[in-house]
Amino acid sequence: MDEVLLVFTEPLPNILNHPHTTQPPPGSTTINKKTYEPVDQHNDQTHAHHLPLLSSNWAQSSDDVSWAKRVDTGSQVITTMQFYFHDTLSGSNPSAIKVAQPQSSTNSLGGFGNLMMIDDPLTEGPNKKSKLIGHARGMYGQAAQNDLGLIMVLNYGFTDGIYKDSSFSLLSLNPAMQNVREMAIVGGTGLFRLARGYALAQTYWIDPSTGDAIVGYNVTIATYI
Repeated sequence: MDEVLLVFTEPLPNILNHPHTTQPPPGSTTINKKTYEPVDQHNDQTHAHHLPLLSSNWAQSSDDVSWAKRVDTGSQVITTMQFYFHDTLSGSNPSAIKVAQPQSSTNSLGGFGNLMMIDDPLTEGPNKKSKLIGHARGMYGQAAQNDLGLIMVLNYGFTDGIYKDSSFSLLSLNPAMQNVREMAIVGGTGLFRLARGYALAQTYWIDPSTGDAIVGYNVTIATYI
């Protein structure tokens, strides 16, 4: 059977071509709009993890949003999404707050034992004023003693288009110092019922003084509906 590379008819929103995009803040990373990998600005080549080859008889279904696409294979549905996660610890109305910490101080990187509760907005593009498409709600905590490893227990719920009232659940370790982090998707609701898949996360911008961050997510999910 011939195999072809799945190509989106309209590019998913990203920091290169999204109408709400501003210039990346100093120190941020440019991302290749097709592979979601960092671009070497001195050498126009990327070290990319390409999308898996898909059978030529897979038909792409129509969607009413630009940040997600669904492909019905006949036996399962593959959904790919790209969006941005805004984690704000500073200011008068933070989206992430500390709810627990160790009884004794620790010298570990990131503060081993610290636990954060979050209600982080998810947007179509990296700009905070970009279209709101949902929220990531749940907890993350510092679970590593000798490096920065966050255990993520989060529900990503969506409010836009056909994905309204659907959500997926992520339970995984986030090795936050790595350039691209892969995390496991273990379930979901609505269109993501019985979901299984993975999320690739890459920091778009971070303020080291406050911990505020914008993180790009590239998600692949397999479901039966």
